[in-house]
Order: sequence, then structure tokens, then C-alpha cells
Amino acid sequence: MGMFRGEKMALAKSLKMFLTIFVATTCIYMVLYQYHLSREPMTQPKYIKPPLYIITPTYRRAEQLAELTRLGYTLKHVENLLWLVIEDANQTSPLVIHTLNRIGVPYEYFLAPMPMEYKNTKKAKPRGVSNRNRGLDYLRANATDGVFYFADDDNTYDISIFEQ
Repeated sequence: MGMFRGEKMALAKSLKMFLTIFVATTCIYMVLYQYHLSREPMTQPKYIKPPLYIITPTYRRAEQLAELTRLGYTLKHVENLLWLVIEDANQTSPLVIHTLNRIGVPYEYFLAPMPMEYKNTKKAKPRGVSNRNRGLDYLRANATDGVFYFADDDNTYDISIFEQ
């Protein structure tokens, strides 16, 4: 039982009508969507904070790795940061390197031993001065803009201090 010619024409006409309505409806929705997008307020580009350089003098002691870990996990929440860890030692420490890698904060690790003239004195020693100076030397040679902050590893910091 085949379709009669009249039935075929009616089916073709119905299909044409359906496609016309479908295309027209789709076009209307697209125009409405574009209108809606044009009415939304333009978002301001996100403010990019200047680089933040944290200079941390450190020295070998029993609690050194724990204190670097605590400070490092605080710094992990700070955007656009470079952590300069400067140790008062003559050789790099594989444990410090492992700890810094594990934390995952971008860092540079340097050595800046205290000069011998100060190590052998009975007077008060300038602790961390050569470390801080080494960090400042790095910044003078490599940074063009940004903010630096001296953050000792034996202190605890509220994250809000780095968001200002």
C-alpha cells in the first residue's frame, strides 16, 4: 500500500511548515540571547597584583623544616609571589630543597653564610643580616617592580597581610 500523491504533498507541506517554525523560533531565541548579553554590565578586567617577593632568612636548627613548612603553606595562598629562602650555611641542604619542592610555592634558594669576623665574636651577632642582604642583591639584579617583605621563618603570619 503506497502513499497517494496527495498524501505525499501534504506530508511535504507539513514538514516544510515544521522546519520554518523551528528555524524562526531558533532565530528569535538567538536574538533574545544576544540582547540579554548586551544588557549585562561589562566586567572590569581583573586587577593584577604586582609581584610580591618574600625574603626569608633561615639557619639550620631542629625546628627549621617545620617552620619553613608552616610559612610555606601560608604563602601558598598568595598570588604572584616569589619566595627567596636564604640560608646561613656553606652548603645547600637537601632537606630544605625537598621541603621547598614539596610545598610547591615558587622559590629561589640561596646561601649567605655569616662572615667569620662575626661568628667568632663574643658580642651580639648580626643574625640574618647577610641573608637579607643576599635577598636584596637578588631583587636589585632581577626585579623591575613589585613589593618585598622580610618574613622570618620563626614567625606566624595572617594571610591578610599579603593581600594588602
